[in-house]
Amino acid sequence: MIKTFDLLIEIAGDKQARKIVAEIANKQVLADFDRHSDYLFVRKLLTERTPRPVIRDKLIDAGNSERSAYRLIERALQKSFNTA
Repeated sequence: MIKTFDLLIEIAGDKQARKIVAEIANKQVLADFDRHSDYLFVRKLLTERTPRPVIRDKLIDAGNSERSAYRLIERALQKSFNTA
């Protein structure tokens, strides 16, 4: 399903893709989409060398808990090291 999310985001953009998923999917799929969207956002910011505290604050401002923000950052960092 992740590849489907990636394709939908690429075609429609993040906000429009979320609206589409919200209209046609159940709450669990929407939560999965939001989690993946946040992960892509973190990867983008890390690629741009944004400091982790700034990323954390942006995630918290977007409605994530501090704990979730740190988990997303850690996950994105782990995936970048595993693909290098």
